[in-house]
Amino acid sequence: MCEYTYESGKRCRLKSLEGSKYCALHISYDEGERLFGEDIKRIKEEAFLKRLKEGQT
Repeated sequence: MCEYTYESGKRCRLKSLEGSKYCALHISYDEGERLFGEDIKRIKEEAFLKRLKEGQT
């Protein structure tokens, strides 16, 4: 699970990315680029659009 904590104190329930303790929405670009290279931009965009479509972002 993602280790991001919202201001409300609740934890993010999304699965963390392989090699990271954060999900695609909460991983920093620096860490993401180190792990996934340029693909991190696509990974983050796809995760955001999926959550937006589900009405959860």
